[in-house]
Amino acid sequence: MTKIFSISENDWAGSGYFLSEAINSHTEYRSRSMRAKQSHLEFPYDMLDLTERQLNELWSWADVIHIHDAPGFETEELPHKPTIITYHSARFRNAADTYIQYAREMRYIATVATPDLTRFGLPLLPDCRPDLSDQVTDKHDTFTVCHAPTKREVKGTGRVIKACKRLNVNLELIENEPWEKCIERKARCHLLVDQFELGFGCNAIEAWSMGMPVISDAEPQAEQAILHCFGKLPYAKPEPSLADAIARIRDDVGWRWGWKTIGNDHYKKWHSPKVAAKISIGFYRQAVERHLILKSTEKLSRNMNLPPGELILMRYLGGNIGEQQWFPSDGTKVRYTFDAKIPIRYVHEKDVPWFVRLKGRNDKPLFEVVK
Repeated sequence: MTKIFSISENDWAGSGYFLSEAINSHTEYRSRSMRAKQSHLEFPYDMLDLTERQLNELWSWADVIHIHDAPGFETEELPHKPTIITYHSARFRNAADTYIQYAREMRYIATVATPDLTRFGLPLLPDCRPDLSDQVTDKHDTFTVCHAPTKREVKGTGRVIKACKRLNVNLELIENEPWEKCIERKARCHLLVDQFELGFGCNAIEAWSMGMPVISDAEPQAEQAILHCFGKLPYAKPEPSLADAIARIRDDVGWRWGWKTIGNDHYKKWHSPKVAAKISIGFYRQAVERHLILKSTEKLSRNMNLPPGELILMRYLGGNIGEQQWFPSDGTKVRYTFDAKIPIRYVHEKDVPWFVRLKGRNDKPLFEVVK
């Protein structure tokens, strides 16, 4: 049984917690989640603010480390383990190159949680939420719009308030509430208006899981990234104006049901716990396999007493290793391609006449090093 230690300093959306729950419910893996500090949303993490002893024990327990945005403590002195890092926040969006370089230097597999961030070249590990359809039991008697901003200026809250006042529509404005209370209030509404810059976030995912239509929008680059990931937009756009879009969903039953179906189908395909767990397991396996490669090549370099700048050609002998990646090893860039039909080339400066076998699962040879 592979053991995952999920850690975060910020993770305002609780992504690490919900993914850990998904892994524990839908796979044979075991995951524990920790957050350095609790937020007002009060997600029920396994642990908060670990002591140094607890941290060392869990680090030793885990086979794979999963960091969400930032760990909240120094990891350099801890033993290196197969590691995934998933970026969520505006901090990454504003300095993507710096964070990507950090992941490379730390030998992490870097992913992003939201589709707009894939434009920086990292793969998507989608946020997930549990199926919340059972929470929908008692809708408001009159049509009610829900809006749940973490930061009003980011989510366009003023625009939502203005549109609802223009239409004389009830607005359920949810702020600074624990997550369970947010869900209770959200479930009574008929429509969620999410945001206008980045496409959608976890509020929309929760609404879709409830079978609720969503109005949202994205800036051009973010919208292109969403289309590239999913092929279509899972939300109605605020066109020709936000008020017009709200009014049509309120008044046109067929239109409203159409967007409920589109959103719920999108949730099931991309953000349900079972799907997210399956995607994450693929990344965890890749991290373990990369770690094996790193350890094997570093041991090989030591055994051969190679200074930086040597050439080794390695031929793949079969075995399930992973996908093509780039990573630094001892300060030297290395390219490897895992395909039984393609040679693996470690690019250095000169030939080395040497031969060795590295063994993988079931003691089967994975590579042979040739001149």
